[in-house]
Amino acid sequence: MITLPMWRNLAWMGEYYAGLGFQDLPQPWVASLEALHVTIPRGVTPNDLDGLHLVGSAEQAFIDCMLSGRMQPGRWQAITPCFRKEPVYDDLHRPYFMKLELIHYMPDMAAAAALETLITQAHEALGTLLPCGGPEILVEKTEIGLDLTLRGQEIGSYGIREHAGHQWVYGTGLAEPRFTTMLGPLLAVV
Repeated sequence: MITLPMWRNLAWMGEYYAGLGFQDLPQPWVASLEALHVTIPRGVTPNDLDGLHLVGSAEQAFIDCMLSGRMQPGRWQAITPCFRKEPVYDDLHRPYFMKLELIHYMPDMAAAAALETLITQAHEALGTLLPCGGPEILVEKTEIGLDLTLRGQEIGSYGIREHAGHQWVYGTGLAEPRFTTMLGPLLAVV
């Protein structure tokens, strides 16, 4: 469940990233199987609703835009639900949640430099929601990219992908309720 303060955090982070040049590009909550299979792990079956393939993140809807030629190079953002099949559900792993997704499509600089810029911006942006003297956000290398972690838990994933002649840098702007759950009563609601 997403509370009103969590919705405010998502909206505030969208405004923050707009100030950094990420343009709003609203996305549908469904995508093609081709787009879903670019990002989901092998063997995972996508969530379907009456033949529609529900997104695991807005990145999959962005991929559909790329594949259909409806997306121009640039820095984009969108908030969508994320529908996930997890082996275990708990406070941090849910069948659905809301996430602000960031995409730098066909970067105008080296992809590695674009990723470094995005990680720096995300680290600073998420830090604006932390109380003074609160827990530290760390950058950790993963098999497919980089994660920002808080109290040992991933709060955002970032990396570079290529598919069918398209290249993009992706990252989490904010995922709720994960972020708020990680902070608990320390959260500085904007």
